[in-house]
Amino acid sequence: MLYLIFNSVEPLTLNIYLLIYIMIVMKKKRTIRLKDTRLRRVRTNLRTLLRLMWQSQRRKLHKIFMDTNDKKILEEISSLDHSYLHGPNGCRLCGGREFDLTYNPGDDTWYCERCYKFNQNYYKKHPEEADWRELYP
Repeated sequence: MLYLIFNSVEPLTLNIYLLIYIMIVMKKKRTIRLKDTRLRRVRTNLRTLLRLMWQSQRRKLHKIFMDTNDKKILEEISSLDHSYLHGPNGCRLCGGREFDLTYNPGDDTWYCERCYKFNQNYYKKHPEEADWRELYP
């Protein structure tokens, strides 16, 4: 039902919805945990709905871009992608949408706790690749 409502939303309006969903001013590591199974289910369904909306709008914009080759459409696609990919919609590595997520300010992305710890341990073991204290505080 909600998908049908949001399916008719203009791309710019969808972008605003996604930006509201994103926590814009985040400068520290933060983990969002939900213990109630009902709230977890609602969160997972909301993330799935946002993914479907993003895919639908991106597909529409891409078709328009292929026909017109307009750079403004390409900018809208880029803005839409940035809003979705940098929001707490799922783990950036494994893609899991049902997990609690941890925000990493070092690279401005969200990871499930398992992937976050895996990356943090990797950079601790390979300190020559990057300063892991900045990447994973």
